[in-house]
Amino acid sequence: MRRLFFVLVCLLVFSGFLFSDEWYREASFYQIFPRSFYDSDGDGIGDLKGIMMKLDYISSLGVKGIWLNPTFPSPSYHGYDITDYYGVNPQFGTLDDMKMLIKEADKRGIKILLDLVINHTSSQIEWFKKSELRDTFFDSWYVWTNVLPKVEGKYGWAKPWSRGNSPWEVWSYSSMRKEYYYSAFWSGMPDLNLTNPEVTKEIYNIARYWLEMGVGGFRMDAVRYLIETGPGEGQADTEETKMWLRNFKDFCKKVKKDSFLIGEVWVANSTILTYGDSLDGYFDFEQRDVFVSTVGFGPSVGRFYSYIKNMKDITKSIDTWKKLYPFTSNHDVTRVHSLLERRPDSMERMKLFVTLMFTFPGNPFIYQGDEIGMLNSPYLRGDMAYRDPMVWSDAKNVSFTTGAPWTYVNPHPVINVMEQERDKNSLLNHYRRMSKIRNSEEVLRRGDIIIISNSVTNRVVSFARTNANDFIAVIVYPYPSPTNFTLYFDDEVYKNLKGNRFVDLLTSNTISITSNSIDFYFDSYTNLVLKLIKN
Repeated sequence: MRRLFFVLVCLLVFSGFLFSDEWYREASFYQIFPRSFYDSDGDGIGDLKGIMMKLDYISSLGVKGIWLNPTFPSPSYHGYDITDYYGVNPQFGTLDDMKMLIKEADKRGIKILLDLVINHTSSQIEWFKKSELRDTFFDSWYVWTNVLPKVEGKYGWAKPWSRGNSPWEVWSYSSMRKEYYYSAFWSGMPDLNLTNPEVTKEIYNIARYWLEMGVGGFRMDAVRYLIETGPGEGQADTEETKMWLRNFKDFCKKVKKDSFLIGEVWVANSTILTYGDSLDGYFDFEQRDVFVSTVGFGPSVGRFYSYIKNMKDITKSIDTWKKLYPFTSNHDVTRVHSLLERRPDSMERMKLFVTLMFTFPGNPFIYQGDEIGMLNSPYLRGDMAYRDPMVWSDAKNVSFTTGAPWTYVNPHPVINVMEQERDKNSLLNHYRRMSKIRNSEEVLRRGDIIIISNSVTNRVVSFARTNANDFIAVIVYPYPSPTNFTLYFDDEVYKNLKGNRFVDLLTSNTISITSNSIDFYFDSYTNLVLKLIKN
């Protein structure tokens, strides 16, 4: 018996080690735009010490990872044109501040993800300056041609996320070198030549440096465009790109076996899945659109059920589906609340969005401010409109800084952390409740998903998460008017439910299961998270 006990303990410990190597399969995350999160020193710019001061708040959301938008030195406010991959932007703090942030986050069970931009650099980095001068070592670190490609046919060189034939969009001229260099985003961001082994070696060195410092991994920017093989289709999603990423991931795992690499592959899920195991995960841009239209305009318009069916078809398994990570918003897209703002009771609809995100497969990313329903800034345009300072209170400068903020703040009497902390029914507290439910229910993190039919599928969303032991049914009603409806269970499902009861994890109300159908009445915007309790 003692020997059997020892074997069981060893198996549990071993399985724990295996599981810990993929902590990110269970975790939810919080995204921070450092410049706009919290200013610790009154200079008007958010910084690393400010993030440290808010770690307990972030932890209250139940997340286990923080993605930081670029923290490296850069000439731009957004940081996506990097001049030093081994440093910290002095506006945000020092290298010691970064080390302390990693340490303090780790104390709370939270890992830091850095935003690693390797498709391109700043044109002001020493690498590019030396490449322009034809330095022997740096000569081919970027993609050069002495002749501007011709406009031929319908499709050719153009922005790789569009279709057309305008090579001047992506080829920029260097008056110093007297040649053109490839720059998919703009002339100030020349693309690195990742077919050059020396460039790859340097990227590996950068990854090792930060992983050994203690970061949990990287959010990989714009990875669709890493290696071009020609114009048009050769500018995105090439097999060479996927292989490069696979090798890079393998290297990172050797340095730190539980490192996490998630990629920005901003395209349809069917294309994302062609990347396979090149990275550990990818952002699910489709799901956000489906959820917004579902809670904003109703399940029928929202393509909700067809999305589930399609995802089951193209992923084949829940483990594959879970490699696609849902998110509320990010620094590049309109805030989710702004997409719903013109609909009645938009904050109530936001709660329904959160319920869906935390009960679906995949691990959520929350963009700073979405947990309180921040809106696009009315004072700013373009990307700046969703990169404005976090609204901590309705006090001066929204308590973001004691100085003059780097850009316009957007004060609001309700959409701020202080006010929503006071209200137990606030959006912020709904995030916390749903995060706690997800973290405590294994079936929501690992279980399969099935559609449950109901009598008004064009108005009511109903599905379930299941595994061998647990069953949780989720019901969402995104309308302001009352409704009656009936939930139906097929024979195979009902035989495992009959004679038992459901408890709503949001309200603790119970429902007895006495037949293969249950009648409901909803007044207005409602969500239920019904866990099966066996009698």
